[in-house]
Amino acid sequence: MTASEVAKILLFSDDTIRRWDKEILEQEFCQVDLSNVTKILIDEKCIGKNRQYVTLVLDAVTGELLYMNKGKSNESLSPFFKKMLEKIRDQIEIACMDRNAAYHQVVQKYLSILFFKIARKDAKNFKVSFNLHCF
Repeated sequence: MTASEVAKILLFSDDTIRRWDKEILEQEFCQVDLSNVTKILIDEKCIGKNRQYVTLVLDAVTGELLYMNKGKSNESLSPFFKKMLEKIRDQIEIACMDRNAAYHQVVQKYLSILFFKIARKDAKNFKVSFNLHCF
């Protein structure tokens, strides 16, 4: 059921329903356990017809979504690392991403680790190789 449909039934505005929905989702799903994260994957995903992007950070071992934010700039990735405790930052050994320069700047700023840059065409082969040799 869409927010507009719920708004009609409950006699509230669409914006109020969306705000409530967001608050509930944040309460239920916002807490992510980073205590065992040592390898991360960073990428952007195009959503919608107007080439809107979201930045994603995944746990490379479990595939769990750790972070998602609008955009594909350093401003969309930085909050993930800013909120992270230094102890957690220090335990991250590897960060993999494509050639998005903004992401590289953020990773270099917050993590003192080895990170890989891969071309999109090589990503499929890299994933297989990475899974076999690093985990």
